[in-house]
Amino acid sequence: MYSVSIQFRVKVSKSKKKAMKNATLKKSCRVSFVAYANKEIEHMWNKESYSTSRNYRTALHSFLRYREGKDIMFNEFDSDLIDDYNRWLRHNNICPNTISCYMRSLRAIYNKAVKVHIVRQTYPFSDVFTGIAKTDKRSITIADISRLQQLDLKRGSFKEFVRDLFLFSFFALGMPFIDLAFLRKSQIVGENIVYYRHKTGQKVTIRLEPCMSDIICRYNVPGSEFVFPLLTKMNTKASESIYNCYKSRICYYNKILNGLGKEAGIPSQLTSYVARHTWATVAYQKQVDLPIISKALGHTNTKTTQIYVKELNNDKLNKVNRKIIAQLFPLYKSCTRKGFYK
Repeated sequence: MYSVSIQFRVKVSKSKKKAMKNATLKKSCRVSFVAYANKEIEHMWNKESYSTSRNYRTALHSFLRYREGKDIMFNEFDSDLIDDYNRWLRHNNICPNTISCYMRSLRAIYNKAVKVHIVRQTYPFSDVFTGIAKTDKRSITIADISRLQQLDLKRGSFKEFVRDLFLFSFFALGMPFIDLAFLRKSQIVGENIVYYRHKTGQKVTIRLEPCMSDIICRYNVPGSEFVFPLLTKMNTKASESIYNCYKSRICYYNKILNGLGKEAGIPSQLTSYVARHTWATVAYQKQVDLPIISKALGHTNTKTTQIYVKELNNDKLNKVNRKIIAQLFPLYKSCTRKGFYK
């Protein structure tokens, strides 16, 4: 016995498609912006994009303060509203970079709604600042790092651990603290560290230099999946637990790190991001090409740079990092690596 399957293709005219889309937009424009924003906040949290989720939530709370708690429908969202919100933020002495962060978050939510045909794109954020204003210098010098490295700290103390984590971040092409905290032993492949940045999803490959191996060996906890003992005392399967533990660690880390900076006589305030800025600054001063620096930092915001980056060999990047590290440890002796990543 045979069965015959017949498929019919119904050709819909362009005008009918447009009418259907307009009907969808007309109906969906009555969707609550606040309800949709909260849905996106939850969605990003479930995707483990904790920082993005938090940024969305903070921006929404600010926007609701401006609205005095009143909701708004998508069909009421326009440039006049955003311009007025922008003036309200400035009147309340919110700094430009914070305003920009709020606007980028709200714009991202709005653009997602456009993508699923909830609202028609009218570019309401086109006249507000969404860039990054120039801030105080956050990098330090090689001499500063050398003084930090030479601090006489109690062996096995948390201060020593913080100092070593900062140095490791610098050695590892300015690895961000979140990637440092979540770095797993399984991401050490042969003589390289291979990981994907939490923020951008970009793949970063770093050759494991002797000074980095020494630090890893020093803080290895047998049986732990993580390279460093930062996220060990929590349920790694619970998103809320992971994020709360991470936030607690980075706050305490920055507090201790800033104190160490003062002990070392470093004039700038030390935070986790200083290592990242310093590596990029030193590399630039060494006349390293911008595409190589971009590749090292895992950036995605420059299309032209990324075109060149695709053609770069990791060997060149490793040589650059080795030259930078050599300024601190020209004759650094390697420890035995056997077993530290297992």
